[in-house]
Amino acid sequence: MIIQAPKDVKDQREIAKTISVYDQKITLLREQNQTLEELAQTLFKRWFVEFEFPNENGQPYKSSGGNMVDSELGEIPEGWRIGVLGELSNLKSGYAFKSKDFVDSSCIKAIKIKDLKGKGVVEISDVSSVSEQVTIIERVKYFKLDKGDIVLAMSGNTTGKIGVIPPHDNELYLNQRVGKFFLKDPSYKSFVYNFLMSGNYEERILSMGYGSAQPNINPSQIESIEVLIPRDEILTDYIGTSEPIYNKVLINNAEIQSLIQLRDTLLPKLMSGELKIKFNE
Repeated sequence: MIIQAPKDVKDQREIAKTISVYDQKITLLREQNQTLEELAQTLFKRWFVEFEFPNENGQPYKSSGGNMVDSELGEIPEGWRIGVLGELSNLKSGYAFKSKDFVDSSCIKAIKIKDLKGKGVVEISDVSSVSEQVTIIERVKYFKLDKGDIVLAMSGNTTGKIGVIPPHDNELYLNQRVGKFFLKDPSYKSFVYNFLMSGNYEERILSMGYGSAQPNINPSQIESIEVLIPRDEILTDYIGTSEPIYNKVLINNAEIQSLIQLRDTLLPKLMSGELKIKFNE
């Protein structure tokens, strides 16, 4: 591969300095997201594994024989129960776009399985384009994506990877082989997402898919996953605490995608000399 580069070493250094500003910002945002994700998982574990959550008086809940009951998962707080994920959300595989539906360029995009990177990350900076005409189909409209939607890779080597759709400017739709969690209540997002991430379900779902040439799962397998469902007031309090973390990660991911796209657009123009950087002496 032949790469155009300025001959002047000073120009090369200044280009590297400019690009490094973007790289440093991207790195900082990713590190912040990692810290936020760890905080969210710690919070989930404290509330729903160790049962350390505020009681109705705002004081830390103290488990004791009088307010704990036996369950299949051991002792749980009174009023809590073991349910399944399908009670909170239905998982549906995306629309089967045909090859003719994809175009070279369009403001309408389709998330494919390749765009799911795992641990909540969905890269939308280089997603495939689809024709505007196909979006008039009612079934396609059903799979229009909004920021904060939780998606899951359902086949191939990426099976089990979980992503959250970041804020975006283009219309986004879901392609087949990727499932979307249709929540029974939109406020459940941070609870369902942190349940899946704290329980290491990316790897567990991948293991569910083995048994054929390529890993593959179906929605009923995911919807049958057991989940500990707390009393309504506890769930509401948890969502109020966890949702701001969830939303901040979303905002950071949107900024990361924007910085990557800007950096990748800027670099070849700087290298070819199409753009020049003026520096103060």
